[in-house]
Formats: sequence, C-alpha cells, structure tokens
Amino acid sequence: MWQIYDELIAQIPTGLRVQQIGHRQRRLYLKSDTGVGTAMLFQPWDTDLTPWVGQDLKTVAAEIKSWDFQRASIGLAAINSYLNQADLRQDARLNVLGQHDVFADYQDQPAKVATIGHFYYVDKYPKLAQRLTVFELNPRPGDYPASATEFLLPEMNAVLITGSTLVNKTLPRLLELAQQAEVVLVGGSTPLAASLLDHGISKLAGVVYQDLPKEVDQPRDHGTPLVVGLAADRT
Repeated sequence: MWQIYDELIAQIPTGLRVQQIGHRQRRLYLKSDTGVGTAMLFQPWDTDLTPWVGQDLKTVAAEIKSWDFQRASIGLAAINSYLNQADLRQDARLNVLGQHDVFADYQDQPAKVATIGHFYYVDKYPKLAQRLTVFELNPRPGDYPASATEFLLPEMNAVLITGSTLVNKTLPRLLELAQQAEVVLVGGSTPLAASLLDHGISKLAGVVYQDLPKEVDQPRDHGTPLVVGLAADRT
C-alpha cells in the first residue's frame, strides 16, 4: 500500500532544505532550495510553521505518510517543491503535453466521466458538468458520497482524481476501483512524477510555481484557486 508514497519520497535528494512555508485557508505552500510546491489542507492550519523552515527536504517529504493530514500536506508540498518544475527534472519518461485544462478533453466525449472531489473550473464546461458523476467526502446536492466509489467507480470510463487523495491515503484504493478507466490525477497537490504512471494513472495535471504566491500567509475565505498547469503522459 505504501509503494506509491515510498517511490515519491525516494525521488527527493538529501541535502536540500525548506526555505519558507506558508498557507491560505485550504492550501499550504512550501519553498525549498529547488522550487515551490503546494498541497491541499483538509482543515485550517492552527500551529506554528516556523519549525519546519531549515529542515532537510527529504525528511519533510517523508511526512506524506503521516496519518496527521496536516503533516501529510507538508510532506506532499515538499515533494512537489522538487518535482513540479517546468523541465520535469528532465525525466525522459515524461512527455510534456503543454499547459491546458484537462477537463476540456472530456467536454464533448460521450464517456462516463467522474471526479473525486469538486473542481470549481468544471463550471467552464456546462455540458460536462451536467453529466459528471461527482464523489465527495462532503457531498453537495447531486453528489455521491465517497463510499459510493466502491460500487460506481468501476463503471466509469474516465476518472479525474484530486491529488489531495495522496494526503488522506485514499488514492491507492481509488486506483484499484478505477482500473478499467482512464485516470487523471488533477490539481495543485498533484506531483509531476513518472512513478505515478506505473500505478494505473494515465495523465498528471499539476501546477508549477515560480515563487510563493503573494500574501501567502493571509487566509482567504474562498481558498486559493487551483490552476491546471503542466500535464504529463506516458512517452
């Protein structure tokens, strides 16, 4: 069950440090010696982040395996600060498809499409939004509860999964349930890591940051918009 996580941690070199860390209401940002990474927060941050500054990046990355989801978010942000670079670490296994919204790929397809989690930018594609099956931990009217994935996910042709499922450890099971579907890992929490493509994921749609967003320490009621950035597919 931990293979996905161990493979991500193994890609982080030793000797790198956390330079800066901050958060908004639903998102945490971490700047390391190599770049900036982000991860979703499952609850508002309520403790001092200062002790994480200066720590070894690989050690912090290992926190992704924590069952304390706040610590796991820090671990994922640390991983993304290294992996989510414009050159994709020059990994020959990854093919840059460009900066585009992967939801647009499913707008006119008749396939059964599901998302794990809500994505606000789906509203840009009303035809897709009308027929989309949404599984959500906190379901809204019209959504299915997360437990329904056990019954309905195997029926889907395409499944777009929020990268934050790495934090709450639901991703491995979701991938088992979606084996027959095209799976895309989506959002700012998504690591652009070739190793993920060995576990039934077809595409990665993450975010590359050049620097920390302005006023990163100022919480916003609506959170931080997720920007679908580089998408990576098998070469």
